[in-house]
Amino acid sequence: MEADFGGENRSTRWQELSFAIVGLGLIGGSYAKALRKLGAKQIIGVERDAATLQEAKQQGIIDIGMANPDVRLKEANVIICAI
Repeated sequence: MEADFGGENRSTRWQELSFAIVGLGLIGGSYAKALRKLGAKQIIGVERDAATLQEAKQQGIIDIGMANPDVRLKEANVIICAI
């Protein structure tokens, strides 16, 4: 995937980026699924609902799941707030 920003051609190397998604409902879950398809290096999910967090792990759309944000968020290159 390539984008044109200010006349420069830049390609996104999804395999090199780690993402954190806060909120794994309809929007956050959709982001996670799309990022997984793009081959993101790592997807961290933050979700207070234990059942939703467990389902996201079982479906393989997140690599790390947590109910409360902690220091592992520092691993993310991008944090998406979907709450």
